[in-house]
Amino acid sequence: MVDFSKRIAQLLVAWRWLAAAAGALVDTLRSQEHQVRALVSVIETSQQLGATAVQDKILSVVVNNVKSLFGCDTCVVYLRDLENLQEPVLKVAQAVTATPDAFSDFNPNVKRSLIGEVFEQKKARLVRDFQEHQPEDAVRKDKGLRGVMVAPLLAEDDVLGVIFVGDAAVGRYGEAQLRLFGMLSMQVGLAVRAMQLQRKTEALAVTDSLSGLYTHGYFQDHLASSLSPAA
Repeated sequence: MVDFSKRIAQLLVAWRWLAAAAGALVDTLRSQEHQVRALVSVIETSQQLGATAVQDKILSVVVNNVKSLFGCDTCVVYLRDLENLQEPVLKVAQAVTATPDAFSDFNPNVKRSLIGEVFEQKKARLVRDFQEHQPEDAVRKDKGLRGVMVAPLLAEDDVLGVIFVGDAAVGRYGEAQLRLFGMLSMQVGLAVRAMQLQRKTEALAVTDSLSGLYTHGYFQDHLASSLSPAA
């Protein structure tokens, strides 16, 4: 009877160990599946960005995919003046948030902010609780902005803008999410650069490179369009 009891006890221990191992395996598989889905989402976003060069459409794709990927309450994209990168002001170019009044254009050289820090350091940041971040002069702190990620939009060595993600839950994001967020922001930066270059190309097509005046071909096309009968 004693040996039988020991055998039962050993089997119970083994079963508990197997159950724990199985649980850990399931968690690992779920984590891997989530990572794969997240990477697929990043790739799909990149493909969508490559198919368009209109600013509103690009940024709409960005905020919608970011919200879907990270389940965030807030996604705000700040851009510099793409035609004059010497201009320091960061402007709100696209925002999906329940607290739009919390975000506004600002000069990172004047106002201190987490966004400005990311802009200057060219490195993504993770904040467990945005309410505790000091100093913060640019973004109004709101109870809906607790767990936060911020990443620069880089093209070569230029910072073209910043993307801000926020959620009402403290500690909502971790290092794994920050890495994916950084990958996504890189693709957005390249898409914004492509849009910037397209604008320059279009401008060169209708203006003289030396004088900056419209070309003769532009005036001919504009005149023909003006004189054509309305449909």
